[in-house]
Amino acid sequence: MPDSRRDLLGYSRYFTKKVPEAWEQLVLLLVLGAVVGAIAVLFTHAALVSPQTLFSLLISGASAGLLVITLPALLTIMLMKGVTRRAMLKHLFFATIISSLIYSIFIVLNALLFYISKNALPAYLIMLLGNASVYTFWIIINKMVFTANKKRAWVVSALQPLLNVFFYVPLGKYVLSLNMPLDIAIIKLLGGMIGSLVIAVLFMYIIDKPMKKALNTSGIKAFSIMVNQWLYNTGTFEETFSSNMGEAKDIPVKILALRRKKGYKAIFVEPAIHYGPFAGVGGSVFTERMGQHIYGKYNAVPFTLHGTVTAKSNPISSAEVNAMIKEVDKYIDLLDANAFKHSNGFLGEGYEKPCKAINVNINGVSMISLTKAPTVTEDIDEEVGKKLETLASRFSKGVMLIDAHNSRFETSSSDELKGIYPGSKYVEKYEKAIEESCNGYTSGTVRCGVAQVRLHSVLGARKDIGKGFASVCVFDFSKNKKFAMIYFDANNMLPSLREKIIVHVREKFGIDAEVYTTDTHGVNGLSLPASNVLGRSTRAETLLPVVDGMIETALGNIEEVDSHFGIINIRNFRVWGGNAEEKLTKASKYVLRMVKIGTPIIVTAGLIISAWIIYYI
Repeated sequence: MPDSRRDLLGYSRYFTKKVPEAWEQLVLLLVLGAVVGAIAVLFTHAALVSPQTLFSLLISGASAGLLVITLPALLTIMLMKGVTRRAMLKHLFFATIISSLIYSIFIVLNALLFYISKNALPAYLIMLLGNASVYTFWIIINKMVFTANKKRAWVVSALQPLLNVFFYVPLGKYVLSLNMPLDIAIIKLLGGMIGSLVIAVLFMYIIDKPMKKALNTSGIKAFSIMVNQWLYNTGTFEETFSSNMGEAKDIPVKILALRRKKGYKAIFVEPAIHYGPFAGVGGSVFTERMGQHIYGKYNAVPFTLHGTVTAKSNPISSAEVNAMIKEVDKYIDLLDANAFKHSNGFLGEGYEKPCKAINVNINGVSMISLTKAPTVTEDIDEEVGKKLETLASRFSKGVMLIDAHNSRFETSSSDELKGIYPGSKYVEKYEKAIEESCNGYTSGTVRCGVAQVRLHSVLGARKDIGKGFASVCVFDFSKNKKFAMIYFDANNMLPSLREKIIVHVREKFGIDAEVYTTDTHGVNGLSLPASNVLGRSTRAETLLPVVDGMIETALGNIEEVDSHFGIINIRNFRVWGGNAEEKLTKASKYVLRMVKIGTPIIVTAGLIISAWIIYYI
């Protein structure tokens, strides 16, 4: 769904846009110089315009525009690339086109003022003022995007304004001859830059101050990270957030470990955290790191389950995640053979359209999967989750509620995409489905086979697949009843892809299955929002052979297992909490209001200061 928010965060949708390629922008820059030069010449040489001279004037103006606008812009890009090596060429082109557009507006005003007043002095002032404005733009852009070094930003930002003057003074006579010495023009420009510096500093202040007040973090640094994630998919908010942000709470981590005769077979981990907010930040690294640890240390197939949590439970930092993994590791290390019991259980199902509950019950522990697929299956609020868990606990010794997170499409209503919240019409339906899945089943021996693969490695880097494991567990209950849990490290999936996988597994292997995603936000960033679900980039034709291989491997190692279920509590674990987004929204609204009100005042005052300095210096 489109983001209709009317605060600063709502503008993040623009960070999903792609910057045109460098060659396309080169063409645009050439056109800009030629068109602006032609328009300016028509104003400054209006007395000479006639049918006989029009073409030659346009050619002369276009040539002049290429010399005084496009040429210094291209040199700026070359020099900026040398200074800021990390910057991609197309991003430098993009910024330079905007700065050149600002300069072009002043060039046209320059010519228009001369046409009206027939006086070169206002035109002279406007040209230098335009370059001072370009300096303002570059200070802000360099500070937020290309270089965080304040001193370097001040120096590098002067490149284009100085080049513009160097080229305009000797060559601008084809547009308008101002008869000014180059050294005087440079001195006046440097003076005008002082006013520009005031504009830039005040503009950054009105962005920075509210964020520091609300979140104790730098608004400039946060915005810089947003842009860097958009352009380079790098950067993390963790360095900017105070350790006092959000709220500390005790987080339960549920663990279901399955052992074979020698060692672990599979370990299911369900922490009450949300795997967000986006790539490289907070909980988004959990599925990859936890999975790698389980597989690497215990040689067990990892399953990082998505519980009934929302973005409120995003960890503040990945350091919190690492601490949680260590606690899980300590718990598993202390388990001995006496902690495990031979597995008996049943497979239960409940359905209350469109809500479905699948209960894999092992030794009285119900691992209940919840889905509304093919309708949208999104986050289940913590309050709702506690209510559903309380219900399931009436029938079970332990409960692991799993949000299958396996169906999302953007044409659905905003209410559907919101997930399951208190008061949702689906809460009661899930209650009925859960109760049905827990009642009336006879327990028998539980056997299972497992398999895993790193899809990100096997298929190559794909936008809709996380770096964690894809895992399969085929449960074999008495009476030859089999059920497969097929897990992908992704943030939701297209319902059509889910359906193709389920139908394929049923037809080829005769096994009922459900498909899950971990809801990792490691696949998300400003340029990859929540719509980046599994199936957007990776098709069924690509996934099915991999699924076949995992199912075949799992069927080949089915055996009886022992199980252990336990819960550990991580104390004082910092999560975003219910007020984190509220604070961020409040601060962003204030910033937006200040920008709308303050920018015209600051720019006007800065231009007046710059004009005064340029005139009197």
